[in-house]
Amino acid sequence: MCVTMVLLETGMLPMTEPETRVILDTPAGLVTAVAACRDGKVEKVTVDVVASFVEHLDHPLEVEGLGRIKVDVAFGGVYFALVDAKSLGISIGPGAAREMVELGMRITKAAKQQIEVVHPERSELNAVGYTMFCGREEGPGGNLKSGTVIHPGRMDRSPCGTGTAARLATMHARGEIEVGEKVTQLSIIDSRFDAEIIATTTVGNRPAVLPRISGRAWIYGLYQLGVDPSDPYPLGYTLSDTWGPAIAEA
Repeated sequence: MCVTMVLLETGMLPMTEPETRVILDTPAGLVTAVAACRDGKVEKVTVDVVASFVEHLDHPLEVEGLGRIKVDVAFGGVYFALVDAKSLGISIGPGAAREMVELGMRITKAAKQQIEVVHPERSELNAVGYTMFCGREEGPGGNLKSGTVIHPGRMDRSPCGTGTAARLATMHARGEIEVGEKVTQLSIIDSRFDAEIIATTTVGNRPAVLPRISGRAWIYGLYQLGVDPSDPYPLGYTLSDTWGPAIAEA
């Protein structure tokens, strides 16, 4: 969504109103995005996400400080460990951010160590990348809620597109959502994505779904890099790894 909006609003690609279609080559495969455009602005981007599927439901996981918990593991462009927030006593919201980050990083680390995953068609996708805490608003018909913990220990301000796709796959596997049924997923700060499953398919020998997700993005900064002719290292420099053990263990 963000890339599509930037490509069109900065003029890197021509904008056609009322809709512009963009095909993006991503690490998880080709993604088609349709931008709703008006008066030179992108008002919404709808993305057909890569085929998403469940690897495990209710997989037991030993987590430091939590003991044994259950996680769903699903692929939506990257592998996610999906956790029922309520089962851990968490109400998804800004006040729970610190607790969610601390627990989420521990859950992700444990999942990397204890759960084996390999994409059936892309063997380089072979580890759980993130933890998503899952919940729902109170009351009948409440929207989905999510809190995704990302590397190296931050909360995603968005409802997370790949995570939403993974969650749709798990919901479909549990019989909680049908093809064509529309849902809204809110983030920890109540930003929103509208989502649906447009079809079912298979990935290797796994049942899979084709998610469609809509949302909006904004440009918050423009940056320029330059080279000073007097700089003795105009092309940069190379060192051995300097990120440190904290990054390596995350």
